[in-house]
Amino acid sequence: LKAFDLFVLPSVKEGLVYTLIEAEAAALPIIATNVGGNPEIIAHNKN
Repeated sequence: LKAFDLFVLPSVKEGLVYTLIEAEAAALPIIATNVGGNPEIIAHNKN
């Protein structure tokens, strides 16, 4: 993940996504849909 400039997860249906946690740990900007467990992992305009 460290080779990437940002992380995008365009899912329309998700549970708890561990890749979002990994992207956050790699300090990547994250773009993700507001579904499933995504809002519990990332905060709008913060992560």
